[in-house]
Amino acid sequence: MPEYSTIRAFITAVQTRRTKATKVLDALLGNPSAYQGSSLLQNLRTWDANGLPGWAREELRKPGLSDSGLRVSEEELDHIARWPTGEKAKVRDAIVQAVDNNKSIAFFWELYNHETDSITDVSGAGDAGGITVRFLSPRGKIRKSDLAYGSINVDI
Repeated sequence: MPEYSTIRAFITAVQTRRTKATKVLDALLGNPSAYQGSSLLQNLRTWDANGLPGWAREELRKPGLSDSGLRVSEEELDHIARWPTGEKAKVRDAIVQAVDNNKSIAFFWELYNHETDSITDVSGAGDAGGITVRFLSPRGKIRKSDLAYGSINVDI
């Protein structure tokens, strides 16, 4: 979830397990084989998962994604940049594995009952089927925003 979401967007995300970030990642990686031998794959292989470099921001802003209404804001990109490095490394590794093995990959967001840490759960990486990446936000990190009426804040 982006840091400041409307209550409606938050409820929809809880119900569907889909956020703008998960939809963008699904749209971007809908055909993993298209990235075999690409500069994106090379960048992912050498990225230490610290921050969110310019090439990653540009990939997440691809014109096709914006045309489909999935425009990613700077605030959302900054939110991704603040994810813990180890958790981003799990996502990086799952994407590389999906591309290398031409496996489907799907992204979801969920709340869970851990008290403090956001985590990333990757399943199916060693299986013959597809890979599933779940971004898990602790319920304890959700609070009503003081900045805007009717907004929900999800801390990382």
